[in-house]
Amino acid sequence: MKTIVALLLLAGTSIYFFLPQTDGLNPKEFAEALKSDKDKILLDLRSATDFAKGHLLGATNIDCNLSNFKWRIGGLDTQKQVFIYCQNGDQSTETLAYLKSRGYHSVTLLDGGLNQWLDAGYPVTPEELIPPSELTFTDFSRMLDLEHLVIVVFYLPGDTNCQTVSFALDELALIYKGKIKILRIDIDTYKYLATEMGIDLVPTLQFYENGNLNGTIQGVHRKEYIDEDFQLKENSVTSFSPKQKDNEYPL
Repeated sequence: MKTIVALLLLAGTSIYFFLPQTDGLNPKEFAEALKSDKDKILLDLRSATDFAKGHLLGATNIDCNLSNFKWRIGGLDTQKQVFIYCQNGDQSTETLAYLKSRGYHSVTLLDGGLNQWLDAGYPVTPEELIPPSELTFTDFSRMLDLEHLVIVVFYLPGDTNCQTVSFALDELALIYKGKIKILRIDIDTYKYLATEMGIDLVPTLQFYENGNLNGTIQGVHRKEYIDEDFQLKENSVTSFSPKQKDNEYPL
């Protein structure tokens, strides 16, 4: 009898272990948790195209459908709290289980994904420039010629310094909403372009005005330094700072 009970307990434990861990928060709870943890990793699991159309402030984009997803996830700090979201929540649940199996003990997902976030009235970043799947130097130059002011960032998704600069760029995108466009170039995806342009350090920021290179910054810097060095206030027609809503998390 004792043997049967022990087997049942063991079976119950095994079933519990393999059940998917939800650890989900609704948009309000998710926003509060993001504010309370300054040393976190916020992952957007959608495609680069969806990410460029608008994402949560400070998010790092690692497409969970790409073949190198697990390799890129492996470069993240397992000791940090990880927040994840996708479009509707389905892919976040699958990713959460994988992350926990890889030693990430603190993983939180956004219930309902970005759809629920937007339905609850929470903000996303302004739309960015979307690079094509293949990007030659000619294509790159043509994209910049069509825009007035563009900040290009050459980065790697799993790099901590790149994540810090990405957050600063999101802040600047909100400050200069409608005035300045952001273009993100993943040097692992666009190796040829990065090599042709001599990019050997990430993060590297370049500022273009009407297609002409106006300045370059390498390494980690706060948004105030980037703003001043690129003279964004002077180059933009007006400095626009949107009013903060009650349900927005602060910059």
